[in-house]
Amino acid sequence: MFVTVANSGRGPVPGLTGYCWTNDYAQPIGLGELDPAGAGATVQPASSRTFEITVPVRQEAVVAGYLEVHCRVQPPGYYAAVEVTATARVPGARAIKSVGYVVTPVYGCGCHPQYERVPGVKVYLRDQVTGAIVARAVSDAEGTVVFSDLPADRYDVGIVGPWQGQWGRTQIWLARGSDDGSYYRNWIVIVPGPDQPDPDAVPPTAKPPAGKAGVLARPAPARQVVAGPGTGRLASTGVDIGWLALGGLLTFAAGVSLILGSRRRT
Repeated sequence: MFVTVANSGRGPVPGLTGYCWTNDYAQPIGLGELDPAGAGATVQPASSRTFEITVPVRQEAVVAGYLEVHCRVQPPGYYAAVEVTATARVPGARAIKSVGYVVTPVYGCGCHPQYERVPGVKVYLRDQVTGAIVARAVSDAEGTVVFSDLPADRYDVGIVGPWQGQWGRTQIWLARGSDDGSYYRNWIVIVPGPDQPDPDAVPPTAKPPAGKAGVLARPAPARQVVAGPGTGRLASTGVDIGWLALGGLLTFAAGVSLILGSRRRT
């Protein structure tokens, strides 16, 4: 991956070093000129430099379905730092059976809460890149949620009904290629909140225009998309395949197919 550092000041910034870590903490990361063991890098005033950081893709990233890299670049003295986060999808592994609980906190004494399982809650998972819904399930009588044959990845959780994520946060679901249902990895913590609509709900039937009772417009035929020669696109089959079309758009390391996002703080 590449990190660009810009200097908008009037003087050079010498001795820049970096520190990076990933969701696979054993990663051997190559920092190049930003290696703290060296003299550090210099960025001249009113200019920028781009540094290459080598992040190998290990088996752990394949099992997780993604690789997230955090980097901090700073001058000597630690008086300032720039941080950036980048996430890449590592496709291939699938979770045979990914399970978790839907729970809600119950404060009995005003101290640490107990958690009660919540049955009958519809839960869906969204692809963090495309926003497409990739799986749906309803919690059973024990509050258990099960997703089968799910691509290993990190997903945003959606809830249907009068609930929201605790503290208003979007819950995260982790599906790993090693999941076989023997380990309950995910807890979806919800609290009462505004009613959340069902994205799968069927829209109401259109009413005929006034003065034309009993006459409905003829529905338009279903749109069909056919791949042209050499486009590499898939024909529309009625199945949501948005996440599949992302592969190969951008590569920053062998086996990684897409940069998902980045964030920088000063």
